[in-house]
Amino acid sequence: MARIKITFLFFLAAFAFLNLSCNKGKNEIDSKQSIIKNKASKSDEKPSFLLITIDTWRSDYIGVSGSGKVETPNLDRLAKEGVYEMRAETPCPLTTPAHATILTGLLPLNHRILDCVGYVLPSSIPTLATLFKEKGYETAAFISSETLKSRYGLNKDFNVYDESGLEGKSLNLWDSVSKDGKETTLSVLKYINSRDNDTPQFLWVHYYDLHIPYRYREVYSEKYPNDPYAAQAAFVDGEISKLVKRTEIDKRKWRILVVGDHGEGLGDHNEPEHGLALYTETIHIPLIIYPKPEKDFLHPRPWRLEDIAPTICEWFGLKCGNIDGESLFSKGKEERVVYSFSILPLVQFGVNPVYGVRKGGFFYMKHSAEELYEVQKDPLEKNDLSKKKEFENVLKSLRAFCEKTFNEESFLKKISYSLNLSQEDLKNLQSLGYISGSGMESRNIQKADIREVCKDYLNFERVRLSEKTPQNVFSLKEAY
Repeated sequence: MARIKITFLFFLAAFAFLNLSCNKGKNEIDSKQSIIKNKASKSDEKPSFLLITIDTWRSDYIGVSGSGKVETPNLDRLAKEGVYEMRAETPCPLTTPAHATILTGLLPLNHRILDCVGYVLPSSIPTLATLFKEKGYETAAFISSETLKSRYGLNKDFNVYDESGLEGKSLNLWDSVSKDGKETTLSVLKYINSRDNDTPQFLWVHYYDLHIPYRYREVYSEKYPNDPYAAQAAFVDGEISKLVKRTEIDKRKWRILVVGDHGEGLGDHNEPEHGLALYTETIHIPLIIYPKPEKDFLHPRPWRLEDIAPTICEWFGLKCGNIDGESLFSKGKEERVVYSFSILPLVQFGVNPVYGVRKGGFFYMKHSAEELYEVQKDPLEKNDLSKKKEFENVLKSLRAFCEKTFNEESFLKKISYSLNLSQEDLKNLQSLGYISGSGMESRNIQKADIREVCKDYLNFERVRLSEKTPQNVFSLKEAY
């Protein structure tokens, strides 16, 4: 009898063990059977989301683009295993307006942040953080630049908005108000390690390292001695790898989106940086979505920054309100006429803003003069067709749309500052090169050909940057 009882108890124990093992096998990761290691511990768990924005990231500075300018093996892997768009478009080549569009799905004229100084997101406008929070997510942001500090309203509905390391910086060009990507990565990893796995996360991580001033990067700077911008791109690739590896060991599944906010001139079209003109090198940026969603992306190109929010909403089952962007899972509306603009020429130099329209394979730009490019045949936008008679109808059509969207008299009324800035704030932003002594206050707008403005500014930058600094920072002159 005792033997039967012992045998029966052994049978029950074995059954319980097998049952537990089976359930464990269903719920936990088997890294040998999956390329994507971050499977959720329960099939019905909400996935976490990592949004990475790389400031000032040109579309041709990622290895998978085929340009040969830089090696980015970690980003390349995400692009190849996920969905990659080389030439996504920004509506404004400036940090704060572009990020506001990413987070809201609204164009700058509707979210009301038109520049990197003087504007605040209206409290009535929901952001991705708002929508994720309503869905039960913890929300946290880690920013690396003065231009995204909480005073501009982008901290709305983030449980954590880490802007540490942006206080007490020197106000000279070479030590401006920004944070090294290494510090940002450490803050993110510390945060992830401090959280339990019971609550899904929405993390926004912002890297500013591709924006001037460039820091010296051991190994990367030696690998790209004549291209400091490439060294920064390679460095950021390494930092992102640390974040991705951390998500892959989590029991909860993570989804990742990596995107630039705008590009960088690097001397193309004589623009040293960004914000003065609207050519391809500052408007087009890479976009990566990882892992590849089960649903196909049906939306025709171009993909735009305002499309990110509605795409994320559909991917995660969030309620998306009335916004400007279109989900990339949708077929989209009829061919879009898309615009871009920058008021930086007005803010920094007191000259006319610049406006752009892209439609039907053409790019139209207006300042004191007009420019027209057939981008399918001329992707680098070098051959101006605005004076050619055979393109007169195209020019008229795009000019009409531009004038309707940017009626200059009413547009200038919209660009009044909505945020009061202290003298210290203004000095900090001036240290980043976003504002100067002239501009908005006087309203004495001078007409100027933006091509000449770019040329003059490039020459000024070459002279200014010709002096070596004693700090461990690259001279920028090699980049131009």
